[in-house]
Amino acid sequence: MKIRILTAALLGALLATGTANAATCTVTGKKSTTYTVEVSGASACFSGNDTNTIDSTTELFGKTGWILADKNDDATSGDQNLIDTTRGEWAIANPDNYSSVFMTLKAGNSFAAFLLNAATFMTGNWSSSRDLSHASIYYWGEPNPAPVPLPASGLLLLAGLGGLVAARRRKS
Repeated sequence: MKIRILTAALLGALLATGTANAATCTVTGKKSTTYTVEVSGASACFSGNDTNTIDSTTELFGKTGWILADKNDDATSGDQNLIDTTRGEWAIANPDNYSSVFMTLKAGNSFAAFLLNAATFMTGNWSSSRDLSHASIYYWGEPNPAPVPLPASGLLLLAGLGGLVAARRRKS
């Protein structure tokens, strides 16, 4: 199952101030771009486009084998919606418990990648000094979905079947 951007990808909202755990990445060039993401442990800056640059052989954050999970301007799975293109909120779920998750923000001829804490539901704010064209989510590792608990009705079914077996034995 793909990791999904749960809210309208990157909802427009004012960037919260005073965040303790934020990463910033600045790409310099003809037009410099600064990206900031809350709740990120590491960041990396690049020129170009993430979906043309990152594939399974790309080493990023000490790992290769990254897989594109979702992109907000993808015609089939993204929501194609950026309410505010320079700042907003983001929210990502990791229902398959992938080991590592990172998010990219792309504006102009550059993008920044931010490693996220994959163990939890992730949410925070983002900002860019230039208008964003899209955001993407990548994951790494084998999916390890949480176990599905057996409902109480399953135990009742087993108890009922056991009662029928006992009644049949008593009859014969």
